[in-house]
Amino acid sequence: MWNGMFNVDDYENQPLADAYAIVMGSSHTEPMMRATNEWGHFAEGAWRWDTNNASVRPFFEYGAKRAKPYINNSLFTMAMRGSGDTAIPLTRDKAIKAATDSVTAQREILDNLLADEGKSAKDIPQMWCLYKEVQDYFENGMSVPDDVTLLWTDDNWGNVRRVPVGDEKARSGGAGIYYHFDYVGDPRDYKWINTINLAKSVEQMKITYEHGADRIWIVNVGDLKGLEIPINHYFDLAYNIDQWGYDSVPQWLSLWAAREFGSKYADAIGAVTDKYGILAARRKYEMLSPGTYSVINYRSEERL
Repeated sequence: MWNGMFNVDDYENQPLADAYAIVMGSSHTEPMMRATNEWGHFAEGAWRWDTNNASVRPFFEYGAKRAKPYINNSLFTMAMRGSGDTAIPLTRDKAIKAATDSVTAQREILDNLLADEGKSAKDIPQMWCLYKEVQDYFENGMSVPDDVTLLWTDDNWGNVRRVPVGDEKARSGGAGIYYHFDYVGDPRDYKWINTINLAKSVEQMKITYEHGADRIWIVNVGDLKGLEIPINHYFDLAYNIDQWGYDSVPQWLSLWAAREFGSKYADAIGAVTDKYGILAARRKYEMLSPGTYSVINYRSEERL
């Protein structure tokens, strides 16, 4: 989202991903299969539907056209947010209208794109990510076609904000979740170092699954290397969440340790890794300051 343009940086990226049956999409703030950075390179004017749709619409059209050969392994982000992963700079009602109008145009583009194959937009995967202020749009009347998956989100810190309720569970597009192991934003970033408590991941993912948010699971990981353990765990939950109960983390970590280091010390290594996740999640490294813990007062060391 920030530095790259997947389809432009290397023109073999999309064909290679498709050959490996990797489903490619774009972030919650990048509609119609186009990267944020593409706007600055290939478009003119402000990233605003209400004032510059004459430029935004063809930008969307090209993204859809470019993705058409790989349509079976593409996930389209719908609607719009503001420039640079921000809110639309309008009052809520006007922002809802602008976002709704953008969805109408996007659906027309997809319908036109697929018409020669006897298909329409409802035949391909799409999602609307209810991130930050966008959830407020939804809860104040904005809607998208029933076949679009509603992608609910956490609060950027691993706490799921909302799950489907009532009639929302009957949508043909279903629901999913956008979750964070890494975050760049207010009040402070956390990145580079693993601070994920796997027990929390199990709890939150099982809650979403049990309430019907099971169509799409996306996790924001930033840099892959430091988060290999929670990513591996998240994938295993997604593959067969019924296999893993709320108290399954010690078992999972023991199996992980046996795979990586052999079975002799697997339980011990798993226990250390489990304890690390609990302690690191209590206070992420980026949130530490000289006064966070005391080495002489409050029994801080003992209580940890």
